[in-house]
Amino acid sequence: MNIKMIFKWLVVSTTLILVSFCAVAVPSRAKTGAHVTGHVSCNGRMLPFVTITVRGTTIGTATDRQGYYRLPDLPLGEQTIVANSIGYRIATKQVTTKPNESVVLDFELEEDLLNVDAVVVTDDKDAISRREASTIVNSVTPKLMVQNNARSISEGLPYIPGVRMENNCQNCGFNQVRLNGMEGEYTQTLVDGHPIFSGLMGVYGLEFIPANMIERIEVQRGGGSALYGSNAVAGTVNLILQDPMVNTFQAGFNTDFIGVGIQGSGGVKPDYSASFNSSNVTDNNKAGIAVYGNVRYRTPFDLNNDGYSELPRLKNATVGTRLFHRIGDRGKLSLSYFHITEERRGGNRFDRPYHEANVAEAPHHNVNVPSLVYTQMLRESDLLTLNASFQHVDRESYYGGKANGKDAHPLKDYGLTTDLSFNFGAQYAAHFTQSTLVGGLDFTGEKLKDIKPGYTDYSTAPILKDKNGNDSLAVDKAKEIGSLTVANQITATVGAFAQYSHHIGWATLTGGFRIDRYSVEDLASKTGFHNTGIVPVPRVSILLSPIPELQLRANYSMGYRKPQMYNEELHVEVAGAKQIVQRVASDLRRETSHSAMLSADYNRQFHHLALGVLAEGFYTRLKDAFINKRHNADEEGTVLLERMNFADGATIYGVNLEVNVAPSRDLAFKLGGTFQKSQYAKDVPEELNSGQRDFLRTPSLYGFLLGDWKIGAGFKLNASFNLTGPMDVVYEGKVARNPEEKKVLEENDFSIRRTPSFFDLGAKLSYTFNVFGVDLTLYTGVRNVLNSFQKDFETGAERASSYVYGPMLPRTVYCGLTMGNIF
Repeated sequence: MNIKMIFKWLVVSTTLILVSFCAVAVPSRAKTGAHVTGHVSCNGRMLPFVTITVRGTTIGTATDRQGYYRLPDLPLGEQTIVANSIGYRIATKQVTTKPNESVVLDFELEEDLLNVDAVVVTDDKDAISRREASTIVNSVTPKLMVQNNARSISEGLPYIPGVRMENNCQNCGFNQVRLNGMEGEYTQTLVDGHPIFSGLMGVYGLEFIPANMIERIEVQRGGGSALYGSNAVAGTVNLILQDPMVNTFQAGFNTDFIGVGIQGSGGVKPDYSASFNSSNVTDNNKAGIAVYGNVRYRTPFDLNNDGYSELPRLKNATVGTRLFHRIGDRGKLSLSYFHITEERRGGNRFDRPYHEANVAEAPHHNVNVPSLVYTQMLRESDLLTLNASFQHVDRESYYGGKANGKDAHPLKDYGLTTDLSFNFGAQYAAHFTQSTLVGGLDFTGEKLKDIKPGYTDYSTAPILKDKNGNDSLAVDKAKEIGSLTVANQITATVGAFAQYSHHIGWATLTGGFRIDRYSVEDLASKTGFHNTGIVPVPRVSILLSPIPELQLRANYSMGYRKPQMYNEELHVEVAGAKQIVQRVASDLRRETSHSAMLSADYNRQFHHLALGVLAEGFYTRLKDAFINKRHNADEEGTVLLERMNFADGATIYGVNLEVNVAPSRDLAFKLGGTFQKSQYAKDVPEELNSGQRDFLRTPSLYGFLLGDWKIGAGFKLNASFNLTGPMDVVYEGKVARNPEEKKVLEENDFSIRRTPSFFDLGAKLSYTFNVFGVDLTLYTGVRNVLNSFQKDFETGAERASSYVYGPMLPRTVYCGLTMGNIF
C-alpha cells in the first residue's frame, strides 16, 4: 500500500470515526433551568476574562469586564465549578443544581504572582498545574509578548532559560530556536500539541507566525520523544492557538524604525504591522468562534550601505479561525484553520526580477493548516481525544543571482517546493484517585518534493543570418535545460505511547514508553535511499514535594531523529558565485539521545513579596550524532555540506537558572541564564564540523533580565536585557583580519572566528485609558538601545551570507496603539 492510499484511507476513516462519535453523543444539552451565576474578584477588584468550567464536562465560559459569569442549563446534581486565570491560584467550589433554580456562586481568587498554578498541557499530554508537572514547563503568555512588543513567535521565545533565537543568514534572515544549545532541528515544534510543523516550515516558520494568533507558548526542555516522537531531543515548543471563551475584540497597529542613529548605514527603514482579534460565543456557551489576522511589511535594511541588505524585505499576511461546538454536556468538536502567505527577499536590486540581481534569496510561502479535534469526557473525568491535523506548504524560491555581474546562468536558481505533513491521533487519559494513565496511537507523515524548474539557456543560442543577410540571434534554437528533482521524500511514522503517573504522599512517580516504526524514502536518490526502523523510547521521572513551596524533579528520557531532511538541508546559502547546499548522506543512520535532568523549583509568596528560584541541571548524550562533512567546490562553485553520522557521539551539559521576584502586584522582575558546554566526544577531522570539537554558534553563557512596573494612572514601564556570550563561528569570506587568518583562508576556504559578547537592552512605555467603554493603549519603545550588533558584516555580492551572529535587530525605535476590550 503506497503513501497516497494510506493517506486517503486515514482521511476517510478519521472523518468517519469523528462523525460516529458525534452521532452517538447527546445531540444537545437539555434545558434544565439550572443556572449558576456569580462574580469573580480579588481584593475587591472584579476580574475579567477568568475561565469558568464545570469539572467532568466540556461546559465553560469566562467572566466579562465586570467579573460576571453565567452558566445556563447545567446538568442536575453535584457539580464542581473551577475558576482559573493567569496570575491567580485555581479555585474550586461545589454546588448542587436543581431544576429551574438559579444559584449564585462568587469566587474570591488569590494572587499567584509567580504563575506556579498555571495550567500546562505539554508535559504529560494532559491539562495539569505547572507545579504538579513531572518536568519543568515554561509558558510564554500574551502578557509577556505585549511587554516585549513581540510581533512574531521568534521575538517572544528568548525570555525563557535555555532558549535562544539566532539569525543564520545575512540574505534571507533564516532563523532558528536553540534549546539548551542544540540546533533548531533538535526541537519539535507542535501546533496545539500535534507534530505537524515540518522541516520546510521550520526554516522561516517561527518568524512569520504572528504573536496575536497564539494563546500561549509552552516550552519543555529535555527529551520529549516518549510522547511526541522524532525530533524532540532538545525539547518541545508547543504553539497553543486562541480558543473562544467570551465576546472580545482587539486591533492594533505598530511601526518599527530600524537603524535609528546608526552612522554609515543605508538609512532608517520602517517595519509596519497591523493585527486584529475577535472572539464570539453564543448566549448558552454552546458554540463559539475566534477570528484573527495580521499583516506586516518591512523594507530591506542595509547596515553598511553597500547596496546589499542585512535584513530582508518582508511581506506577510495571516488569517485564521477556530470554531467549537459543544455536543451534549461532555463532548466538544473544534475546527481550526489558518493561512499564511509570506514573501521575503534579501540581496540587492530589489526593483528588478530575481535573476537580474547580483544576489537574491527570495522564498515565497503559502501555508495552510487545518485541524479537527473531538474530545469526549467519559466516566467522572476521563478524556478521549481524536484529532486530524494537516499542514500544506507551497514555496516558490530563488537562491542565486548574477554573481556580481558574471554570467552564471541565473535562471537555474529558481525552485519549487511542496510539502504536505499530517498527524492522526487518538488518546485516552484515565484519572484515578492517586494516579493517571495516558495512552494513545498516532500516525505522522510527510511528502516533500523539491525541484528546480527547467529554463532556456539563451547563451547557447546561435547567431544566424536572417533573410536580409544580417546577423540574428536564433533564440528558438537555444538549449532547453530540463527540470531537476532535488528531493522527493516520503516519511511515515506509526507510534504507540503510554504513560502512568502515581502519587505516593508527597512523591509522584511517572513512567512512559513509546514505540515508533518509521520509514524514510527519497525517490530522487540515485542509490534508492530507503531507511526504516523500530525505535523504543522510554521516559522516567520522579517529583518530590516535601513542602508545597518546593518541587524536586529528576528525569531521564530518550530521544531520536530520523535520517531525513531537516530545515538546514532546505536552505541554500549564497555567497556571490558560490552556493552552499546541504544534503543527507545515503548511509545516514538515525541519531539517538539519552537525557537526564535534575531540578529544584522553590516558589513562595509572602505578604507583599513573591519569590521563585529554579535551578536545573541537564545532560544529553548523543549517539551517532549528525555532523556536516564539507566537500570541495565543484565546477560551478557549489560547495556541498553532507550530513553524516559521527559514531563517537557528542555531549551537551549545563545549568539553567531562573529567578522571579515580585515585590508587589505592580512590580516584577524575571532573571534567567544558562551556563553550558556542547562538544563532540572526540576530536573531529577537519572536513567534519569545520574541524571543531566544540559545537559552533553555541555560547557557553547567555541569559536575560525582564522588568515590569505598573507606574499608576494607566502608565506602565517595561525593560528587557539579553546577554549573548562569545562563541565560535565559521567565516567563509575573503577578507582576512591578519596574516595568519589569510593563510588559513587560502588553505581551507574558511576560518574560525570568536565573536564578542552582546548586551541587548530594550525599554517600553505605555499608557492605557478608556474611551467609550474601549481600552486604548498608546506605547513607544526602543530595542537594542546600545546598538550591540554585529560590526563586521561581509559586503558586496561575494559576501559570506552565513557569517552572521548576535542580536537579530540593530537599534530600533517603535511606536503603536491597540484598542479593544482585552487587557
